[in-house]
Amino acid sequence: MTKKNEDGAMMEMTDQARIRRRRILKAGAVIAPLAVTLHGGVAFAQVNSAGRCVEHLKDTLRIPTFSVDADGNYVQNGSVAFNPSPGAMTGRVIDGQPEDHWNYVIREQLAGQTCLQSFMASGETR
Repeated sequence: MTKKNEDGAMMEMTDQARIRRRRILKAGAVIAPLAVTLHGGVAFAQVNSAGRCVEHLKDTLRIPTFSVDADGNYVQNGSVAFNPSPGAMTGRVIDGQPEDHWNYVIREQLAGQTCLQSFMASGETR
């Protein structure tokens, strides 16, 4: 028996076989991202999603800064870009605790709550 020429084998493929092969390749290309996500696990997907969300908040969300006036009331005196680090404060004290940017987002029920939920679900700390 002689070895079959592989180029010849592709040439002998019928149109039906070629179409079937293309469908399988297309299906594989569509499923691949899902398979990678499933293989990485839910926690990996959560962290990835939360990270992108926080980066988006840093670009779009403005957090007000406060100071105390002569009567002891908080007065907004400007705003800064959202900063997820623990040291980023608004200048207010709520229930005896300095308010950081995350607490402001939660208290004001802003869109960034879902970022925090994703971080907590993945086991990351803010």
